[in-house]
Order: sequence, then structure tokens, then C-alpha cells
Amino acid sequence: MRAGGVARRRDHVAQQRGHGLGLQALVRLDGRVAGHGREQAVRRRGRIRPVSVPDRLVMEIDYNRTDMAATAALVPGTERIGPRTVRVEADPDTMFRLQELLVYRLRYEL
Repeated sequence: MRAGGVARRRDHVAQQRGHGLGLQALVRLDGRVAGHGREQAVRRRGRIRPVSVPDRLVMEIDYNRTDMAATAALVPGTERIGPRTVRVEADPDTMFRLQELLVYRLRYEL
């Protein structure tokens, strides 16, 4: 499919955006937006209860290499519990930031 083109699959048309097809771009041939279950979800919103999150969360990460665990252990509050494993306990907001740092940002190119 060429960039900006249209892919036809059964009863759906999807417009390409960039390199992939976004869910927001998926439209049915009859003009309705795919995912019409959203209307049902909105009607049920009063019956859906939020998930409760504990005050303290624990995350253990097993890295591919020991030097990655050694680097992660330099972050305050992080404990090295094995040659390639670190453990951290934190409140949900802090854990979100630590996850970003320890999982997504701490990478080495092979």
C-alpha cells in the first residue's frame, strides 16, 4: 500500500497514516466508525468501578546483563537482589517514573 493510500479489508476501509494504520482511521464502508461498542460502554459507565491501586507497589526487573542491573542499582531506593535483578518499592506515581527510567530508558545497544 502506498503512503496516504486506502486499504480495503472485508467491510472496512482504513486510511494509512505514516507507517501504520491507526485505530482512529478505521471506518466501516457504510460510514459508521468501527468500534461502535463505545456507545454501549458510555451507557454502562455508571456500573464500571475504578481499579483500586495499593499505596505501595513492588517491581522486580531481571535485566539481560549484570552491568545493566549494576547501573539500575545506582538509582536511590533500588535494591540489587541478584546478579541481573533489581527490586524497588514505591508509591504509584514514583513507580511510574522509575519504570520509565529503569525499563525504557536504561538500555544498551548490543
